[in-house]
Amino acid sequence: MLVALHAYERLRAEHATDSDPGTVFRRWPYCTVVTLVRLVADSPDPGEPRGALSPPAVETALGPAAETPVTIDADTWLRAFAAAWHTLTERDRNELTAHPDERHTTALAALLSTAGTGEPQAATFEAGLDPDRGTVVLTSDATLPRLWRVRAGSAVCPSVENHWLVTRPVETVECRDPFGQSQWVPLVSPDDPLLVFDTEGALIPSGEPIPAGEVWLLHRGEPGPGCFDGKRHVLEELAPPNGWSGWWLGRVLLDETRGVRPGIGDGRAGTRFGTWRTVNLATHAEFTFDAPVPTLRDRDGDSVHSAAPVLHLTGDDTQRWTVEIIGDTPGQSASWEVNATDGPVELDELMPRSAMGRFRIRAVDSGGQASSTTFTLVKGLGATPTPRVRMLRETGQLYRARVSIRTPENVLAVPETVQLRESARSGAVELRTADETRRLTLRVEPEHAAMRKRLGTHNQDWGINRLHYTLGQLSENACLDLSLPEVIREAHEGSPVLLAHDGSDTLQQLRGQRLPASDVIRYKLAGLIDTVRAHGSLRLRLDLPGQGVELATVRLPKPASGVRKQDARLLITERATRERLRVRVDCPYTPWRPTHTVELAASEDTVQLPPRFDTEAPLLVTVHHSWAQPNRTGGVTPSEAGSVFRVGDESRIPELAEPVEQETAGYLAGRGSLPRTTTALPLLWASAARAEQLLEPASGRTTAKECAMRLGDDPVASLLASSDSGTSARDLIPVIVRSGIAAHASRHVADPERVRSLWTSRPLPALLLTGPLLFYRTGSTGWQQDELDTTETALLDTFDQRCAPRALELLTGDRTDPDENTPPLLGEQTPEHPTPSGELTLTAESLDELRNCRNELRRFIYRKRYPELFEIASRRRTADPHPDFPLERLSLELALTARLAAQRDRDAAAVERLVRHGWTHLAELAPDRVATDLVLAEFLTVAHQARQEQRARQEQQSNETSPTPQHSRKNPS
Repeated sequence: MLVALHAYERLRAEHATDSDPGTVFRRWPYCTVVTLVRLVADSPDPGEPRGALSPPAVETALGPAAETPVTIDADTWLRAFAAAWHTLTERDRNELTAHPDERHTTALAALLSTAGTGEPQAATFEAGLDPDRGTVVLTSDATLPRLWRVRAGSAVCPSVENHWLVTRPVETVECRDPFGQSQWVPLVSPDDPLLVFDTEGALIPSGEPIPAGEVWLLHRGEPGPGCFDGKRHVLEELAPPNGWSGWWLGRVLLDETRGVRPGIGDGRAGTRFGTWRTVNLATHAEFTFDAPVPTLRDRDGDSVHSAAPVLHLTGDDTQRWTVEIIGDTPGQSASWEVNATDGPVELDELMPRSAMGRFRIRAVDSGGQASSTTFTLVKGLGATPTPRVRMLRETGQLYRARVSIRTPENVLAVPETVQLRESARSGAVELRTADETRRLTLRVEPEHAAMRKRLGTHNQDWGINRLHYTLGQLSENACLDLSLPEVIREAHEGSPVLLAHDGSDTLQQLRGQRLPASDVIRYKLAGLIDTVRAHGSLRLRLDLPGQGVELATVRLPKPASGVRKQDARLLITERATRERLRVRVDCPYTPWRPTHTVELAASEDTVQLPPRFDTEAPLLVTVHHSWAQPNRTGGVTPSEAGSVFRVGDESRIPELAEPVEQETAGYLAGRGSLPRTTTALPLLWASAARAEQLLEPASGRTTAKECAMRLGDDPVASLLASSDSGTSARDLIPVIVRSGIAAHASRHVADPERVRSLWTSRPLPALLLTGPLLFYRTGSTGWQQDELDTTETALLDTFDQRCAPRALELLTGDRTDPDENTPPLLGEQTPEHPTPSGELTLTAESLDELRNCRNELRRFIYRKRYPELFEIASRRRTADPHPDFPLERLSLELALTARLAAQRDRDAAAVERLVRHGWTHLAELAPDRVATDLVLAEFLTVAHQARQEQRARQEQQSNETSPTPQHSRKNPS
């Protein structure tokens, strides 16, 4: 805008030298004011505009756009500002000062003062209370109040709408106008720490008596009985105003109290007290209003009435009262005297016929005691909203509404019908008298549902837009306050339920509590903490009959936004506050090396790396909340609780001492071939188990398959090498299935001593290698113990020690159904207890894959000769939430098929290859279940094969006269 103004002014000076220099600036006044305010605000001293408007400073601001020297001096710019400012309407000026910051406010005030665009104007300030928000406020009739600076001591009072929030108890509040002149408003003395407000929040000066009835007391500390001369009747207590720590705010009833006084201390006996303030019980005046006009509010948010109140006076027949009506104009003001015994005074009959505006009525008795009320009145005004109340829409905001305005004679409403869109809580209507002498702007706001956020003891503003909470805010006693129209509250008994859901399933229900002496329903959200930690971000829906309304979301913040590597340290950037974090560091090209895991306290953001990670090669850094649960994909549950970052140079390969490790790292980095040596097998186990987690998704899947295929080329050597892989026994299960090793057929145990040592750390691989000897534990007469050498006997003895007694009964045939409650293998390294299917989360893709496996198995099972084996699987119990898809049964059927393939059943081997991909997926979902079922299937198939061979021998012996040779490994049947 500065470039445009300078260009237009240069054109005017070149082509219309005799024209008024202010022409350009009056043509675009808004742009002129905004440009000059920003120019001065961005200068080093926004309080001195002449320096910022000097030709060198303007040329600097123009930069390359200053094609010619700037000839406009500071005085010309100031005259331009003055001309533009005078051209703006009052509405334009209010919009300009609606949301200023400190520097822009200083710049505007300096320009106004230096340009001489106005003189300091008198303004009055009044302290008061906002009962709805529980805040002490300062109101004023100042022009452009946004330019005034209000301070309570050293604290700046924030400006909200048409008032300031007083955030500190001080003796006086400083109000400084745009020209630097100050007014001082008295507030509260340390020797008299008591403020009294009427029911509307107006401050009752300390020199005036307190009216009988309800008032608000703001007192330093809770006022005890000694602070009341008479009954202490507290109706409501609120949290102290923001910044008034240690003060007490409450609504009290003084109909049986003769006076109140401050207590210097806690207000109990023995405390020093201040001066009594008299409560006017002898004579008082009460104002009774009819129901206000629905949906209409004045500029201060107060109700609008169509009739004046009725005045009720107390006192004997000698008591005279002076009643004063004070309007906006002299023609709407009046005064007269009445006697207390004359009965109620109908003030509506005494008001001017065309009364319209803000009125104050004071009733003063003969002793000088006064009672007053202030209200907005338009005689004969009416409004009809359609619908009567506005409810929140399912997606947030409100339903549309239409309000028809009915005006008395000689008053015009513009517009006569106010249309409110979904995003608008209110609109505006202007009332004009026929002679255009008086105008009144009113806010049109039909009764509607609203909500607000509460954090700790602080209430935010009411609104209609969806609220947003974070997990950290739930820990700070966050609440959701709901305000429902009266007609809705009457239609639904009790408080409606708030449902916490993730978009598909309802995870938790919350019951609200109605606040005392209020129509507000409060929902405490701290109970959602565990649900958010378990399921991630949630949405909160209000459950109303026939309607669901989305009120809020609870977001689980990411633990960190980034990671930077500096030498041998990792810096966690923008980490979650007030949360302990767990950081896991891996090198994608060396998955066999141990993972570095460290837990950071709430204030820590640095991780010291061990020497093996002090490399330029890429690192995979996983940062998650310490309470998050690890999942099968290498991440955490819920997924929002963890963040994964890659740092380092993807083209660099770590320098490793062992050649086989260097070769494998080069393969994983995509710059080498798959190692084929036996020494590389332990590294390939780790690579196959973790490639999908550590590498990019596409290359990770391909790498995992290639490594698994290489392991499957030499199953015996691979199983023996599994103990040196550096991965957990649980991580090996999907690799055993994917490689085909689970269906491998072994004729004999090649190295019993090595297999025996494997039982300590890798029980499942050890069992698969021990398989050919398990026939000697079936009790079959065809397998003689004396055929075994000492190493084989020692291996079976180790097996006996690792096998659960009830599982061993499956081999001997003493049991046919596996024990579902006891793992078949014993020892600390045994796979954990199987994961019930009810704890699995299956996607639609996973279900389709597993259904294909089941269909292939059905065709195999129905045509084969193993009904007794698969009958065992069919008797398994099924857990929710998949009662129609028994995963436990499918898992055992897959394991049985694989071990039948290991017994050289060609059809079983063919089916196992067809279902291997789906079985691998199940092994990734539930490795413990698949491992346990592989062990059970080995026992069941070996026992079945032994019984089949024993029956065959018995049949052969009954048909032949000559004895049948004993079966042994040296003489197989």
